[in-house]
Amino acid sequence: MKKLFFGLFTVLLVACSSDKFNEDVLTIGTTEKSVVTKDLSFKIEKFLYDSRCPEGVNCVWAGEVHLLLGVYENNSKMEEVDLVIDYRNFEQNKTFFESKIPLENKKIESIQISPNRVEGLKIEEKEYQLKLVFSEKK
Repeated sequence: MKKLFFGLFTVLLVACSSDKFNEDVLTIGTTEKSVVTKDLSFKIEKFLYDSRCPEGVNCVWAGEVHLLLGVYENNSKMEEVDLVIDYRNFEQNKTFFESKIPLENKKIESIQISPNRVEGLKIEEKEYQLKLVFSEKK
């Protein structure tokens, strides 16, 4: 049991001390900071609105999510960024995240918000997650 604990601790220590981000998905939530590297983390500070079209409804447009994202360096909030997540702002949001995250042979493939809206169901702010999906650069 001690060996298992030590092994897991070592893996976590190595992962947390990295200067490069090399995962396939980064999930950013509202309840705690998401560590990207030993010096960088993100946290959704506030959801301002969610106008996405709920599942089961026919809408004229897909909608968008508007949020405030905290950017932390060495555990101190360095900035709070106003982001609008939708297909029209993908390139702008991608450029922002790629300027902050030290990527090694990766690129942002998609930026997603979960959970999906469903007609008649309220999503609590603590349930929201921003997901950055990465793929290999070619």
